[in-house]
Order: sequence, then C-alpha cells, then structure tokens
Amino acid sequence: MSDLYLGSGRGSGRGSGRGSGRGSGRGSGRGSGRGSGRGGPEDDGLVAEARLTTHDAIAGYWAPPEDNRAVADIAPNTGLSYLTPDRRRDLLLGSLMGHFAVRPACGNPTDPTGAEVLLDEAVICTLTRPGVEVLGRQMAWLRAYADLRADRAHEILLQSGDLLYGFAAIRPLATPQKPRTQDLLAVTQELTILLEMQVKHLCRAPRPADFSDRVQPILDTPDHSTYPSGHATESFALATVLHYLDTGQLPAEAAAPPAQVFLLAHRIAVNRTVAGVHFPADSAAGAALGCAIGCAVIALAGGAETPVAHAYPNGAFPPEGADDFDRAAMAAGLTAGHALPAPAGPVSAVLRQYWADAVAEWRTAPAEGTGA
Repeated sequence: MSDLYLGSGRGSGRGSGRGSGRGSGRGSGRGSGRGSGRGGPEDDGLVAEARLTTHDAIAGYWAPPEDNRAVADIAPNTGLSYLTPDRRRDLLLGSLMGHFAVRPACGNPTDPTGAEVLLDEAVICTLTRPGVEVLGRQMAWLRAYADLRADRAHEILLQSGDLLYGFAAIRPLATPQKPRTQDLLAVTQELTILLEMQVKHLCRAPRPADFSDRVQPILDTPDHSTYPSGHATESFALATVLHYLDTGQLPAEAAAPPAQVFLLAHRIAVNRTVAGVHFPADSAAGAALGCAIGCAVIALAGGAETPVAHAYPNGAFPPEGADDFDRAAMAAGLTAGHALPAPAGPVSAVLRQYWADAVAEWRTAPAEGTGA
C-alpha cells in the first residue's frame, strides 16, 4: 500500500522540505517514501563510498569505446512503465499544470479579496473570502463541533497525514491491479495542493484560534489561510476523480443520495472544524474548489467530459441561508456548478492513454484464470 500515498511516493528526498511546510501531520506523511523505496542502506555517503572501493577492486582497466556493450537506440515510448511511480507522477503532474492558472479576483489586484482558478483560460472556480463578521458568527459552530473531539481524534490525526486511507476502504485502491489509479489520485492531490495554496494566499483569512483563545485546537494551527480548507479541497478532488473512474459519474450525478466517497470527503472536511482549525465556510469553499479541480482533471485526461465551474461569492454556499456545511449543503453544492466547454489547449497523449488505462482498471472485468 506504500505507493498509494503521496507520503510514501515522495519520500525522504523531498520529505523534509515539503513536510515542515505542510505541518506536523503532513510533514511525516510526505517524508518517508523515496528513501525506503530503494531498499538497502539509508546513508547515501556510505553507499557511494562502498561503490567507489568496490569499483577500484573489480573493474580493472577499461578503454571505451572498445569495451562497450551493444546498445540499441531507444524506441519511442508512449507508456510510462519504464519509470518509477515517483517519476511517473512527476511527468503526469507536469502535463497537467500548464493548463491551470490562478489569478486575483474581487478587488484591487494588489489587495484581492478572492481568487479565480482557470482551465485553459476558462474560469472553473471563483471564491471570495468571507468577512471577519461571517467567520465570527461561525465561531458558534467551532464551539458546538468541539464536543466531538474525543470521538474523532483518531480520525483527525490520521487524516492530517493521509487522506487516501479512507477512500481505500470504500474502493479497493491499494491492489496491484490499480497502479494507474494510484498514480492519478496522487497526481490529482499534488495538483490540488499547488492550486489551493495560491488560492489561500489570495483569499487570506484568519483562523478560528485568532478569534478566541478558548478554541484550543487539537492540532497545531497552520500558518496559511483558513479559507478555503485544503483538506476539503483535496478530499473532494480525490472523491470526484475516483468516483468518475469507478462509475463514469460527475459530482452532480452522485449527489442524491451522496455517494460514499463524497460522504467521506465531507467527513474529512468537517473533522477539520471538529479539530478547531477551520470554519464551515472553509469546507464549503474547499468542496467547490475540489470538485472543480477534479472535473477539470477528468476533462483534460478523459477528453470527452466537460469540467464544472463553481462560484461561492462572499463566503456564501447553498442551500440558501445555510450556515453549517452539513450533508444537505454538500449535496446542494455538488449540483451548484454549470458546465463549461471542453478544454481548448492541447493535451498530452501520454496523459490521455494513462487515463484510459486507469478507467479500464475499474470497468474491465478480469480475465478468467488471473486470480483476480
């Protein structure tokens, strides 16, 4: 199951740099995989020294090119099977990132109050940060949800590092038959993090602990904006992509009744309010942004679908007059967007093929005698 999570995929090479930036839970989640994936000694200096002395002992004198082995030209490779999971994900992420942009919205460009996320020049999500008076009223929900901390602390702590463990309980992700699904979900989460952090910067808003010293979160309060919630954004992006790979349904089709993956994404989001680090408005905005990013990934990689744009100005979210991000608000939010034209920019053929292969992991019956 180690390749499933971004933590184990990224590993020690990137872990310390990324980990401390993400916070105590995410740091450890991101930080452990590259080193352990190789096996053997963890001390690179020791490995290098051992190889140096071994080379001196056994290689002997050689005079290239006379001693070269016969090597054929590398044929054009449309697949990624020759790469490690980490390198595959880097390549797939690179093929996606060029299609996205984040720009200021709703105010002076040098002092924005909101952000727009674009897919090939089309706006797929617009968020406007809520005012402090809105967040101040939502402190009542922080007080109410705090009563659930003892019941949910174990979930909250685990979700601080790994989001996919719960999705793997709903759908069998961590099997050898789902390598492309694992890669695409990891890439979706990494893409979402890169976009959400830009949105957070443009929509910077205070955390619950800034409003009262009685919040006393069970997690350290992160340094970045409360709005939108990163956990909500990532979990709804993952739910959107996973549900589509499995069923071919976009979020609006999974709203009534909500599919299990979206109920899990909702619980992950609400748990951040239980923990004391997010407002309900943060989770609602994150759900909208996550669904939009997930639909955009589907549109780019799948080719035939259209992304869905979501707009939640001034921190409001459906249903009308709702104040909490409950299941009814989530279900209404899943259907709140409107369809946009298909992406205009050229899309990597490797990404398209990888997506088609991932779809086949879910929708193609295993052959007889495979043991599946």
